[in-house]
Amino acid sequence: MKVLKEERETVIIYDYQEKSWHIDTTVQKHIKKYRPFLKVIEQEEDNYLRGYFDTDQFNMSFSARKKQILNSEQRFALHARMRHSQP
Repeated sequence: MKVLKEERETVIIYDYQEKSWHIDTTVQKHIKKYRPFLKVIEQEEDNYLRGYFDTDQFNMSFSARKKQILNSEQRFALHARMRHSQP
């Protein structure tokens, strides 16, 4: 099943009654990332994955964050902090 770039999507839904996360995706990067965490795989093809996350073993949460835009000074300071924090 070939999916055009414009039509690729990932839908993640939380079922409150079942207390489980459900994923339906045609994005290859998300298929590779989330497949190991699925408890039940309902359907899997080359470019498609549908299933339920194993919430017994993994703490699943999804959040949206505003993208941080850094100027060159801020990037340099962050890089220096990260470099000094490594053991």
